[in-house]
This record gives sequence, structure tokens and C-alpha cells, in this order.
Amino acid sequence: MRPFRTRTLPFRIPTGSRPDGGTFAGPVHATFHIDTLTDGSAGPGPLAPNATFDLNTQGFVASAAAHPDGGGIPAVTFDSTMGNPTPGSIALTLPFDGYNQGYTIQQDVAPAADLSGKTIHAKIMLDKLDGGTPSFPRGYVELFVQSNGYKYASGPTKGLTAGVWTDFTLNVSTPDFMVTGYDPTQIIQVGIEFGVGSMLPDGGVFGAETFPTFHVDSIVAQ
Repeated sequence: MRPFRTRTLPFRIPTGSRPDGGTFAGPVHATFHIDTLTDGSAGPGPLAPNATFDLNTQGFVASAAAHPDGGGIPAVTFDSTMGNPTPGSIALTLPFDGYNQGYTIQQDVAPAADLSGKTIHAKIMLDKLDGGTPSFPRGYVELFVQSNGYKYASGPTKGLTAGVWTDFTLNVSTPDFMVTGYDPTQIIQVGIEFGVGSMLPDGGVFGAETFPTFHVDSIVAQ
């Protein structure tokens, strides 16, 4: 279920009615403190991350994970028309001109979140081209997290079928890969890596630079 969209909640702090013929003495500069605004249910808030991209990219940014020749720049935009399960997603265009290149999108989590025992999900799709399939040779995608001290862990690596939404998962307590010191109770960053692997065993040539576009939606912890 998607969360309610954020909106401004008004507070009305009026003065009372005038007593018997009384006059207001003059302007008063009163200061109030407001704390702990809830819906009254006393229930816990949503787990981080909870990115459904209803209105914007929710703070996710892109960076090059491995692009030694300093090639093109990844582009992250909000797409209000496409998503899964409902419209609203990140549109991510990535330039590749060789093997062993990769990019990430990520969001910082603050304060650090205890996601032990939880699974992070993300819906990802490689966009089709008009009349054909985009070039993403030996392409792969994987979810990752980092705990305090930027200790890295990642989920299983998968490929993509153009035009098909694929569910990616990462079990935070038992990831497919983790470095020494990784702590699932202190997650400070969540992200996705997009990359191409090494060249084919027969020494195949990558070919012309390609700019595949991906859509990302529903990055949530459950």
C-alpha cells in the first residue's frame, strides 16, 4: 500500500473573545513549541526506505561506479506517467561505451535504520525502443546497502528483459555478498547498481556507445 502524500497541516491558535468592554493591550509576540504530531494510532512509521516515487525522485542521485574513461553523465529524472504498481517512477538514462562499466543510484538513510530480518524490494524495467530492443550487452542489476562506516552488502545479480518489470530483492540480514563489519541494524544507504560485465570469452567487441533507459519504482523494505 502506498503511503499518504505529504500535505501541510494547519494549526489555529486564536485569542479568546473580548471581556466586558475590554480592550486588547497591544501586540503580543507569543512563542509556541509543537512536538510529536501523530495520527493518534501510536503505530510505527514506515520502514526506510519507502520510495514509491509518487511526486519526485525522493532524493535518489546517480553516480559512476566504474567508468574509467570519464564518459557520459547519468541522467535521473522523474516520470509521472510510468510506474509499478501505479504511475510515478525514476527514469534513468546511462551511457555505456565499453565492458566493466557501472553506475549506481542511491539514497542516504538518516538516522541509521535497523533493517535486520527485512527484505528490500525494487521494481526495475529496461525501456524498449520504438521497433526494437535497446543495447545493454552483458548487462546486470543488483540492490545494495551500506551500513555505518560504508560497509557494503548486495543482493543477487540479475539481467533485464526490455519492457518487463522485474522484482529485485535484498535480504538485509543474509545478503548474497557483504564485507567484513557490515551491520544490518545500522543501514545508512540504499541503492541499485547497473552495469555491464567483462567482454565475451571470445574477445568480442562492445561496439558503439549505448544509452539504455531504465525505470525504477517501489524501493521498499518489508
